[in-house]
Amino acid sequence: MIWIMGLGININAAKVHQRWHYPEETLYKIFYSMIDEDNNLVASFYMAPVMTMNADKINKFAPHGQGPNELTNLVGMCLYKGNLALAEHPTKIKIYEKQDKTYKWKETKWLKSGKSVQMVKNIAYCNNKWFLAGSQEHSLKNGVLHASYLKVFSDDGKILTHLIQKKRKVFKRYYMMNYYIPKSKNKLYFISEDEMAVTIIDPVKVIEEKKVKLEAPPFYKALPEHFYAFKKAKHHLASLKKDLQTWKTGYSRITHAVIVGNYLILQVRTCSEELKNFANLIYNKDNFKLEKTLYTDDFLMGGRENKLYSFANGNPGIDEDTDDCIINITEINSL
Repeated sequence: MIWIMGLGININAAKVHQRWHYPEETLYKIFYSMIDEDNNLVASFYMAPVMTMNADKINKFAPHGQGPNELTNLVGMCLYKGNLALAEHPTKIKIYEKQDKTYKWKETKWLKSGKSVQMVKNIAYCNNKWFLAGSQEHSLKNGVLHASYLKVFSDDGKILTHLIQKKRKVFKRYYMMNYYIPKSKNKLYFISEDEMAVTIIDPVKVIEEKKVKLEAPPFYKALPEHFYAFKKAKHHLASLKKDLQTWKTGYSRITHAVIVGNYLILQVRTCSEELKNFANLIYNKDNFKLEKTLYTDDFLMGGRENKLYSFANGNPGIDEDTDDCIINITEINSL
């Protein structure tokens, strides 16, 4: 343990207990990842098929394409009745049946479309309902934009309600932000990458129970209020790419959120030369107290039981120090 005077931080480094190494693989930019019921890491990388990763090997399935077993796009993944659900776009979810340590396409489910398009960034299935997280703009009245960020469907695809509703006067690119909806046995937790807060969702009553502000660590570098506002620029595309790169690496955005045991774990960037690149913030799920902070250079990809699974040295293609394809597994025991 090291004490950094300027930041007033106790440095607790995450200890690696197991390592999966795939020396022949070269993967780039992690889009979605999770741990399935058999402790396989399910992951989506740029221009690569969706794959399962385990101690033995990588099994690739769902390549890019338009066939039944293929995907033209991916906007979220989650477990579905013992199988795997991959959302191809906001109204189309493909179900892949578990076969040994991989998956095979079984069926396609369609969700009803609304009057406006939701920019889906993540999905969850809980209590026989689909929960889709992402910005959806509904109406503009007197200069005020009405939007929601969590859309709920029945199992057969009927729209039930919209949650996390907000009004705003400043137009922002919220559709580019990531949202997370980890779940426990009887709750869902809605988290936006730009805010240290969690909204608890009751999936039975389909209501927002409460929103809780989370304690931010001393190093936390918040996103400026104006950052995601639309800006006029001479070279708009180049400016947008620069903005996105700055947001991905220049602020303490939340890069992943998982439920492991009785803990809600958020990974954020430290944006500090004195610290490791990321911090895993471990909150007690009952009272949301920050109980421990573990520092690491590894990019969190998922968690299950008492283990966290991470890509060694960051997100490849975004963090400069990533080289080999290595998954580091750490254990969370006593705090």
